[in-house]
Amino acid sequence: MEPAALTIANLEAGYTSNQRDRASRVLKGITLEVPKGELLAILGPSGCGKSTLLRVIAGLLPATAGTIDLGGRRVVDGKSSVPPEQRRVGLVPQEAALFPHLNVAKNVAFGLKPRKAGSTVRLGMRERRQRVADMLELAGISNLADAMPHELSGGQAQRVALARALAPSPDLVLLDEPFSALDASLRVRLRNDVRRIIKDAGATGLLVTHDQDEALSIADRVAVMNAGHIIQCGSPDEVYNGPADAWVACFLGTCSLLSGTSIGQTAQCALGQIPSATRDGAVQILARPEQLRLRIANQDPETAAEGAEAEVVAAEYQGHSTLYTLTLTSGGEEMVAREQGWARFNVGDHVLVSPAGNLHVIPDE
Repeated sequence: MEPAALTIANLEAGYTSNQRDRASRVLKGITLEVPKGELLAILGPSGCGKSTLLRVIAGLLPATAGTIDLGGRRVVDGKSSVPPEQRRVGLVPQEAALFPHLNVAKNVAFGLKPRKAGSTVRLGMRERRQRVADMLELAGISNLADAMPHELSGGQAQRVALARALAPSPDLVLLDEPFSALDASLRVRLRNDVRRIIKDAGATGLLVTHDQDEALSIADRVAVMNAGHIIQCGSPDEVYNGPADAWVACFLGTCSLLSGTSIGQTAQCALGQIPSATRDGAVQILARPEQLRLRIANQDPETAAEGAEAEVVAAEYQGHSTLYTLTLTSGGEEMVAREQGWARFNVGDHVLVSPAGNLHVIPDE
């Protein structure tokens, strides 16, 4: 069986303010596996340890415990580690970090130059030129080969940084929030291009980000991280619609959490009976805004039985849709629902709320 591109087991790491201080633990028993060819997103809030994890993988920060294997090759074993230049890892930093005195082609060729370190790809002059040309074409920037870094836009600079990282055919490409400095529309376009470039190159990628939309839209899998731990790892659909706990549910987007009780195969909450596969006891029912349906409340007993009555307390028009904040008449729990297009309910309206699909049930730990 072919080894995974990246295997991490019980990894711990931290920082010290000086040599006498004991290291504060930032990474706390991280275990993770990334198959070859996968694009994995490490998603989490600021300060959760995701950039520290990237630095340890790259060899820029020592581990204090645990192991890291790259393509089956041990590069970290507790406090002993292989130097960064021998790990065959490409890095795309937040702000490209291009060499200002080199043009685009020479920036991309930098890792291909014959050097003493064993991690660089040793190629002849003709082979290096061809490799640079291939990477520029793959990144869609062949016309910028002679441009200097100060002449590039932010998006162009990030494409160059990605081409430079991919040029030596690394075992793993690390992307450290590469789109954070770009405006929203460019960020959306570039992240889709980056996924295509990595896939076309046959590379394995690890994307560190705090942007939920970014992680969910381009990654094959998402590892959700908090306080130095990986809380959940799965496909974008699994972590969004089937979060491991309430924290993951709320971090991954707008949601409503209703209290309920699970008995047998169902859970009872303000919305009625919900299918449940969890153990009996107190639970929380996760409802994403798009999983709720709204109708005007009336006095028809049959219609009223199909939902829970609520009052509209806020309506936020967002162009493509309207986001409604609701307060349930019974119990006063707050919910958020989304409908396409212009607002059709006003603040103060009484509506019926019902599920528009299966809701996720989370044990109330």
